[in-house]
Amino acid sequence: WQSTFLQYQCLHGLGHRLTLYFDHHIHKALGGCDALVSSWERESCYGGVFMENIGASLQPHDLPQDVQETHGRHAMVHRDESPKSLLRPEDPLYPCNAIDQHYQRACYRMQSSAIVAFTQYDFAQAFQECGKVPAEFVSVCYQSLGRDVSGYTLRDPTKTIALCQKGSSDSLTQCFVGAVKDFILTHADPQRGLALCRRLNEASKEACYAATVDVLRSLYPDREKRAQSCAQAEDAYIAACQAAASAS
Repeated sequence: WQSTFLQYQCLHGLGHRLTLYFDHHIHKALGGCDALVSSWERESCYGGVFMENIGASLQPHDLPQDVQETHGRHAMVHRDESPKSLLRPEDPLYPCNAIDQHYQRACYRMQSSAIVAFTQYDFAQAFQECGKVPAEFVSVCYQSLGRDVSGYTLRDPTKTIALCQKGSSDSLTQCFVGAVKDFILTHADPQRGLALCRRLNEASKEACYAATVDVLRSLYPDREKRAQSCAQAEDAYIAACQAAASAS
């Protein structure tokens, strides 16, 4: 593969397709993902299953902007034909809180799109819902909300920072991590993410730049290209960014 980013897109799409193939029986679709070889491949596929489930269960206008862009066209087509879709407005964490544990990380990584719809885009309430998930998945849920904040604001740094601040101090940095990844991946443009990192307070900058490196490693197999992107970071973070980006 030229990049893990492209491989992820393929595997994520497979999860969508398996869910459609099995008529939105998500357990059957997840079982199809289980046939993949590595845990990373399976997790990537699971994410497609859970996104498809959310998109098919909500009207397009209920979805965060990022999910509308990816999936809104499917939601109307399959809504009336998919009684097996698993979402419950009275329990925004369902089905993540009722499936086998090894699926839960991937589920909570997508579930915030349902949470924000069910809370009518009250991000403060959405952060509270994320605080209720099992401890090992709280940061995943916060990062997922960061992705949705990014999509909801159309990747506007000022608005993104303001909405991430609706959460607790514990959630703030993880929200920025999810947001910066979405800033970069939506347009495959590292400079958008670096621009967000520059705006953050010192407590969140390090995590923001670390998340940027994670994305660079998935986008660019070429170490030199990753290092060139890091060179656009703030002076105090260039060396650490380039060192991490150049690692195998």
